[in-house]
Amino acid sequence: MSYVLFCTDDPTPTERMPGHCRVVPVDSDSVGAAINVACRLIADGVIVWKLKGSDGFTMERSDIEIEHSRRQEISRHLKTGEINSQSATTRVGKRRTGLY
Repeated sequence: MSYVLFCTDDPTPTERMPGHCRVVPVDSDSVGAAINVACRLIADGVIVWKLKGSDGFTMERSDIEIEHSRRQEISRHLKTGEINSQSATTRVGKRRTGLY
């Protein structure tokens, strides 16, 4: 399966995807792995506008940012010891939205 990320390095004042996006090909075996790449780019300050898969899968910026925030929250709780990896896995499994 192949995925493509549409992203920009500079924030733009509009909420619409600009025409000058950089296209980043992502060769991964799952949607989850492609979302991991998108989340790493967001953590580095890149704006990810869209994730598209060769199977027709599409994820827009707002959904990608929600997923990034969710993963940061879980990571923060793991680092502080509020939850352990077993309970995080269980909690995430219950909240899954069919993306993996």
